[in-house]
Amino acid sequence: MAEGWLKFFFEAMSGPNSYAGGGKAAPVDSMPGKGYVVEHGPYRLVDQYIVFSNGFSAGRTTQWVNDRLVLLMQYGGYYPKEVTAFLRKVLHTQYRLEDFRGFRGPTQFPAEPTDQDLHIYRNMPYNPPDWVDVCNTMPYALHINEYTQGAGQEVIVKNERGRYAIGWHDYHYMVFKPPK
Repeated sequence: MAEGWLKFFFEAMSGPNSYAGGGKAAPVDSMPGKGYVVEHGPYRLVDQYIVFSNGFSAGRTTQWVNDRLVLLMQYGGYYPKEVTAFLRKVLHTQYRLEDFRGFRGPTQFPAEPTDQDLHIYRNMPYNPPDWVDVCNTMPYALHINEYTQGAGQEVIVKNERGRYAIGWHDYHYMVFKPPK
């Protein structure tokens, strides 16, 4: 189970005031678009995004502990409106499990797709195979002293006639050692 700031991340990103939790986005200072702000004790998480008229989107998630930045994640790509409910379900499910996969969804959802599944989600890390998880706590991550980074791409595939991709987000994150 996750602890401390990482547990707060999962709770904030799956709670009722979140994208995955179906919350209502509101304007957030410092960036056009909208997002979610969740605060509890020493923790503060801001998930901001903007969707352009052509369907492309970009966003960033930041988290602080006692006003010290511990997480910066940026993501961007394209998803048609028809898959937003599915994407919310994927992310909500993953965050409720408190299972780290680059701060996005699982490797695949559903885990074993059938012909009845309309969409399939896939999360593919970019990290080269020689990147080692020194701390053995975050798969798909490079750890250097007090800094961790990772990147990948998530895709949603339409499950018909050859399973073709209909949307994606590239993501990159950096984690800085939280205060003790």
